[in-house]
Amino acid sequence: MSRSALLLLLISVAACAAGGPSSAPDGGNGKADDPRGGGGEDCPGVPCDLVSQCGCRDSEACDLAPGARTTEETECRPAGDGSELSACHVAADCASGFICQEEQCWQWCEEDADCGSGHCLPAFGDVVGARTCSKSCEPASATASGCPSGFGCRYYLHDPDDSPESGDEFEYTDCSAAGNGTYGYDCADSGEAGCAQGYGCYEISWEDGATTTECRQICVVSVAGEPADDTCEVGSCHEWLDPGVVVGTVEYGTCY
Repeated sequence: MSRSALLLLLISVAACAAGGPSSAPDGGNGKADDPRGGGGEDCPGVPCDLVSQCGCRDSEACDLAPGARTTEETECRPAGDGSELSACHVAADCASGFICQEEQCWQWCEEDADCGSGHCLPAFGDVVGARTCSKSCEPASATASGCPSGFGCRYYLHDPDDSPESGDEFEYTDCSAAGNGTYGYDCADSGEAGCAQGYGCYEISWEDGATTTECRQICVVSVAGEPADDTCEVGSCHEWLDPGVVVGTVEYGTCY
């Protein structure tokens, strides 16, 4: 399953879910000889390690081997220069320490400390132990979202133990494919991928009982508890849950 955007019902109460990218990893050609610094007996991976990136030549990156079921099944591949802001088509487009998945480069991690302001989250559901960094980006921005070209910033809900009653859930941002849909565009079939940067796909319940699924502009309701001066191309900015969707100190809403 792919990382799925938080689905919210305007006017009605919303439901939300999140997960990690799960399609097969894009591996490279392994070359286990001539390890670079930290290789050999000091390298935790065989032949190489995803996070420390030991065990490969300087011009190579450690990545999952094709068909890998755990993060211990690795191999070396040619290294590119793509990082978290880069789109990719093949594994070699991404730099050492990154994997090409869903046409983006994602950074390998073991814990949040590896991710700067992002979170180290389970990814690639069919690979045991795989974790990558979420991307700290700006959902309300249509021009400077902090995502690779062609991708939009969305917000997500993560529940570490899959138990809403435990209260350990948190919201975060990440990047997913973006289209051209703006206010009122029917995204029932395409989901978030049909909506432009700065927009999300929402299921809307109307007073007459009808339900539609449309792209609506994302806006900032408040920052650190203070109302934000955020404008909407159509309508005005509203929060949609109580409490609203808060990432860090920013509460996001939608325009209607």
